Amino acid sequence: WKSSKSHVTKEDDQSTPISSDGGDSFPGSTTSIMILESAVRARMHKEEEEHRSEAVLASESFQQDLFFMERILMENIFQPKLAAYRQFPVLLDPDVTSD
Repeated sequence: WKSSKSHVTKEDDQSTPISSDGGDSFPGSTTSIMILESAVRARMHKEEEEHRSEAVLASESFQQDLFFMERILMENIFQPKLAAYRQFPVLLDPDVTSD
């Protein structure tokens, strides 16, 4: 992770003298360097986004929230079956209309 940042810094440092030549010795070198720099920046951005996503998914609070949401969802799905099994009246959702 950190090595990619130092690598990008080296490329940025190397690109400065070449692009300041005016492009006489290497026509098109400035354009190719700009393309390389934008590709490196896009890759860095993608890696940072993946790192953030992994951190969120691995967080303890997120795992706890997922557990409770899954539990509530399963209770809602199986409530009619459980009520029928225990011979309780089945509660219908007033928001759901049957066609």
